[in-house]
Amino acid sequence: MKRNDLILGVSVLLIGLLLFGFYLLQQSRSFENKRAEIFYRGELVASFRLGPESYADFSFEGRLGLIVVQIREYQVRVVEETSPRNLCSRQGFIQRVGEIIVCLPNEVFVRISGNLTNEIIVG
Repeated sequence: MKRNDLILGVSVLLIGLLLFGFYLLQQSRSFENKRAEIFYRGELVASFRLGPESYADFSFEGRLGLIVVQIREYQVRVVEETSPRNLCSRQGFIQRVGEIIVCLPNEVFVRISGNLTNEIIVG
């Protein structure tokens, strides 16, 4: 191994570590403004701020029956729903801004957004 190969390898490693650190910093900042938004037939029915003490279970009637959405800290999932294959509840938790749980038979989708307001909207 030549000296230049060693310098190149160390440089690539340092750049990779620097980029990874920047990524982690951005992820920690994105936790500050995350919201779980629940839509039924295209209308916003609930919005919850996600944070270290965010614990809630929200239930409502979808097109085919009861839907239960669970909020746990920085994550959200559909726990229970009535649909032919139960694909919505099988998706598990989502936690990144932009991720979506779609339940077409019930005309429901749940997404994580980056908007920050302090109130919980139910209606």
